[in-house]
Amino acid sequence: MTARIAHPGVLAVIAVTSAVLLWDTFALNTAPLLLAALVIAQVLLLAASYRWPVPALAACCVLALVGDAVFPVYSAYSLYAIMAVLGLWAYRTCDAAAAGAVVALSAYQCGWLALTGGSMAQSLLFAAMFILDALLSCALRHVFVRLRQLREHMRQMRAQVRRSAHGMHDAVAGRLTEVDLQLQRRELQVTSGDRPPSPDEIIELDRHVRAQLDGIATDVAGIVDLLLEQMTDE
Repeated sequence: MTARIAHPGVLAVIAVTSAVLLWDTFALNTAPLLLAALVIAQVLLLAASYRWPVPALAACCVLALVGDAVFPVYSAYSLYAIMAVLGLWAYRTCDAAAAGAVVALSAYQCGWLALTGGSMAQSLLFAAMFILDALLSCALRHVFVRLRQLREHMRQMRAQVRRSAHGMHDAVAGRLTEVDLQLQRRELQVTSGDRPPSPDEIIELDRHVRAQLDGIATDVAGIVDLLLEQMTDE
């Protein structure tokens, strides 16, 4: 479900990261042919990650790590791609997958620094950056998931309000029709002269009409309350 989340911000991250990779690889440096191919492949995979996030981002991360390990020129700015891929991965997958990616990348950086004589402080700094990147992306994903759930809840509430209002409207219309028919029947009895209604019959009919009108007033108040409730919720 979360892998389908799409947002213009994702496109912005992909576009900026791709532009930085291309600029640093071809404008600021003279890239070897293999490195150029790796960077172009990363850009294409980043673009494909908007539609197929999980496989495209995993492949892009692998290519970034290969370039980081093999080409010293690319290692100078490879962290841009790695951080962007980790952020997109955390945004578009589950929390467990994001945590696994943080552990894997932290272990990679720890091993890379150990081989190149780096300090433990650098390893911790890399891990802290990866954790912060993943946490921010996961938090953003949860926000959008929550907003989507709230929109769906509001849609269901509005549909329920409409159904209830239509039902009350039909009830009001039916009661009004019944009252109108009863009043027409009494009018015919009075004007026809065949058998005028007795006072007791008139009183009983009036009581029944008042009861119907009270019920109609209650239903109308219910419709108004539903509409006000919907406006308040929105």
